[in-house]
Amino acid sequence: MSKREEYGEVARIECLRILACSYVMMVLAVMFFFFSCTLSLFPENMQEDKEQNISILSYLANHF
Repeated sequence: MSKREEYGEVARIECLRILACSYVMMVLAVMFFFFSCTLSLFPENMQEDKEQNISILSYLANHF
């Protein structure tokens, strides 16, 4: 409702643009977190993680 008052006729388009930007920012944040967790491990650690059948976060929690 506030965006309708602020933007008037083009409120729907502006709201879609705002939502699209927020979706992109969320995906980028998740991908950054995933890559930073993955790149913090050596290949041996990844193999050990795979053998234990646990997630990367569980392995990092146990390791550190």
